[in-house]
Amino acid sequence: MFIRNVLKPLLAACAFLGAAAMPSLAHAQAAYPLVCNGGGGMRLQIVAQSNAQTSFNLFFSKAPGAAGTANPLPAGTCAWVDRPLNAAEANVMQWRLNAQVAVEFTAQGGQPIFTTVTGRPDKPLAELFLAYARSRQYFTATAYSDPGGFLAVTAFRGGR
Repeated sequence: MFIRNVLKPLLAACAFLGAAAMPSLAHAQAAYPLVCNGGGGMRLQIVAQSNAQTSFNLFFSKAPGAAGTANPLPAGTCAWVDRPLNAAEANVMQWRLNAQVAVEFTAQGGQPIFTTVTGRPDKPLAELFLAYARSRQYFTATAYSDPGGFLAVTAFRGGR
């Protein structure tokens, strides 16, 4: 009697609430390699988040063709390995990292802006991302199209 009247409804309610609270695996995005050639007209935006993370937003131009392994990319451009980005895909990638960033610049004059990563667990990843964005070297960001209008980065490495 106790099992049928109390325990079964209680277990059913817990199962329902647990399923509602858990993120659905069906909504997980598949991420793909986005190959980029740094430098050029790439622009980096660094945004502090309220959750002690930093968003690194890297704006780039869309390459005219697929990245492939034999296709050279112009500096400052990115493409998927098997095809160029289409018109509906964003030309900005966002990587949220647990890293603190300091920016230093001269208010007058043509001195370059200096950015350094000062701490937190993701410091090495953030430093690598900044170095490749500034360089004219190839790097690969594993990313997916986020509904927020950017390519969400899940992993990053140097090279193609």
